[in-house]
Amino acid sequence: MTIYYAITLGPLIKTLGKARKTRELWAASYLFSYLMKSLIIAFKEKKADFLVPYVDLVTWRGQEHDILKSPNGAGIFADRCVFSIPSENREFDWEKVVKLINQVKTSLFKSSYRFLLDQNPKLFKESPKKACKDMKEFFLDYFQVYAVSINVDESPEAKKLQKKEIVASLFAKLDVLELHTQIFPEEKMDWLEILLGSVSLMHRNVNSFLVKDALGNDRFAKNRFESLVEISSRDLIEQLEEEPSNAFRTLIESDDASVSLPDSSEEISDPLIYLERSFPREFKTYHKYIAIVQADGDGIGNCIKALDDQMYGVFSKALLSFSLQAADKVREYGGVPAFVGGDDILFFAPLRYGKKDLFSLIDSLDELFSKELSGLPLTEFPTLSYGVSVGYHKFPMYENLEITRGQLFGKAKHFEFRNGMKNAVAIQIQKHSGQTFSAIFRKEARLDAESQGIDSYSVFKKLVRLNIEENSFLNSVIYHLGRDWPLLEEVGMDDTSLEHLLNKNFNESFHQKQEIQVFIEGFRALIQGVFQDYQEGDRKENLYGAIRLVKFLNRDDND
Repeated sequence: MTIYYAITLGPLIKTLGKARKTRELWAASYLFSYLMKSLIIAFKEKKADFLVPYVDLVTWRGQEHDILKSPNGAGIFADRCVFSIPSENREFDWEKVVKLINQVKTSLFKSSYRFLLDQNPKLFKESPKKACKDMKEFFLDYFQVYAVSINVDESPEAKKLQKKEIVASLFAKLDVLELHTQIFPEEKMDWLEILLGSVSLMHRNVNSFLVKDALGNDRFAKNRFESLVEISSRDLIEQLEEEPSNAFRTLIESDDASVSLPDSSEEISDPLIYLERSFPREFKTYHKYIAIVQADGDGIGNCIKALDDQMYGVFSKALLSFSLQAADKVREYGGVPAFVGGDDILFFAPLRYGKKDLFSLIDSLDELFSKELSGLPLTEFPTLSYGVSVGYHKFPMYENLEITRGQLFGKAKHFEFRNGMKNAVAIQIQKHSGQTFSAIFRKEARLDAESQGIDSYSVFKKLVRLNIEENSFLNSVIYHLGRDWPLLEEVGMDDTSLEHLLNKNFNESFHQKQEIQVFIEGFRALIQGVFQDYQEGDRKENLYGAIRLVKFLNRDDND
């Protein structure tokens, strides 16, 4: 008889909600990845064979990579695992599984305790033994590690069970278990919040066990752990010369600091104002805003159903390979990956970076996902859906995280386009004033035979990349869109009538500029694409949101 076990961790969402800075969010997410990795290592020492996740060597950056021993920079271990204990290891029963889990949790506490004692000994000065005892009780109660098991006997019928069926059965048990109400300890002192805050102070120390595990010899440090301002305005920061760059860092690292611009006696304490004065022509509104992006796979369950045991392992390895490379893609674009575990991704990113934009990064992640899974015998090819929240850099992070999850699981995964669902990008922008607008696009429109083949998402990306500098023109486009909507509902699918309406609205000499004509032609295509792709009641909001987004990404700063 072979015993299969599944483990799940929590409370992930509650913990992420404690984060106030990018560093803290990274620490919160990596903490769970670290805990799962520690569990995997502990059970592998007991000869456990893992079905989920893939934990063997994988090729990364041209070399074989051991994900259990080598640093990866971002958390890549999800909150669930499935493994079996070989039949010859008969002494390893359920009680020993529970005991080993508690040992790993205790080890996590000890590492955290030693780190905090080193960094902030005042926490334990008054009553060292009581403080240590309280912290231990908090950690052991707070981290929820649930386990379930099934026995597979040696009968011919049982031997026909495939790995995917075993995993599905165990995951169903975990789903039921996670529905139970969780009772968390009363937080007289939130030791976890203290830990996350201390880990996040990377510019002051690198002694954290989490940082050491993630970064190793610090080779990832260049593109990690920046503040929201550093991420949102990275393309400008990288243009600063040494002296102004040092001045900017001073403002970032100290709330009380002030610096002066070269050839100026004016004292500046806000890092964004410093950048705006340094780059008066290049500084845009979007430099004050950060995108929080979460992605999740579409159709993964259906894909797994088509795989036998051998291909199930190949599929898991492909997801791991994608995770490692996807984190690199986010860093190359100028973003910060918080978690990249297979088809589950969470990262921060600037809206523009050099000549690229956020949608360029999404395209590159989609291409990588498709490349890694190509060649597998899949009856339905999986895709990725994305939820994006764009918020002012001073907005509470937990609110932006909630919006991101809502855009992904409330919209992108469930929005009903005319000819399909999922494989979508849902984005909401909340301006400093509190005003919001949103749009959702299907990344691969399933157009019917009567359509003209216009893909609204592709057209939208072309409009974004035209970089129209005349803000007044974009204002007039938005104005006409609202004023003429009743007419657009009548002529939106009629190419000749739509062209006539737009020519009538944009007939001044200014509109004859080449870049404006290109935009108007693209605007016409976007209208037609939206009328083809969307249900009648969803057209206005998404068309309006798309143009507002184009304007937002091009406007000079007046926020």
